[in-house]
Amino acid sequence: MSRQKPPKLADVVNGTPEFMDGFNVLKSALTEMRRRKKALEEDIKHLAALPTEQRQDIIYHDEDGTPIDGTFIMNAKAAAIVKYKEFIDRYTELVWAFDAEIARQLVLSGKFITGRKLGTKSATTEYLTELIRRAPTASSKELYTQALTEAGENHSPFTSNPNNDLIKPDGKPMGLKTFENTVSKLKKTGYLN
Repeated sequence: MSRQKPPKLADVVNGTPEFMDGFNVLKSALTEMRRRKKALEEDIKHLAALPTEQRQDIIYHDEDGTPIDGTFIMNAKAAAIVKYKEFIDRYTELVWAFDAEIARQLVLSGKFITGRKLGTKSATTEYLTELIRRAPTASSKELYTQALTEAGENHSPFTSNPNNDLIKPDGKPMGLKTFENTVSKLKKTGYLN
């Protein structure tokens, strides 16, 4: 009987080996433990707010009908919280580290969950950079007018509406104020270099 080697992290990124199911179960268990711990803390807070006599007057019955008072239940819930906390403390850092490593491997492999590859610019940023390079001394209002003039042409990612607003490729309007802020940021961040 041979022991299987654990899969390499690259295999995790490129596929979904069986141990990933176990990892996801652990993540779900951590979430559930945190939820239960919070619920128990709320119960204890409620029971602790009661006077001792009133707490002892609260009687619960277990499965076989044995009566249990509120103080005993409060102590049992406190013990359960300690166990939940131990579990959470033991596994949270491991799960975070593993999640971070998976994310790092995804970035290194070029497989992004969302967004563009590192170092690439959006079509809007590319166009605005080119617009600023063509007229470096122009004011933001002049650049906005130029962008409106070119809206809808092949090299412009913008379209315009009847209100003379630029419309970005995602369909959202870009008014003059937003345009000025974007141009200012581009000039400050060094995109023009």
